[in-house]
Amino acid sequence: MFVVRFQIIIKLFSTAKELNMYSKKEKRLTKKNKIKILKNDKKGKRKN
Repeated sequence: MFVVRFQIIIKLFSTAKELNMYSKKEKRLTKKNKIKILKNDKKGKRKN
């Protein structure tokens, strides 16, 4: 019983870590995209 519980806890912990890593990567990507979008908006305004 104890071993099985321990394995489940490890699995949950590892998935949580992966999710955190994924969310951090996504945040970085969204920040970069937001900066790109802002730059594009500025260019578009200049053209108009």
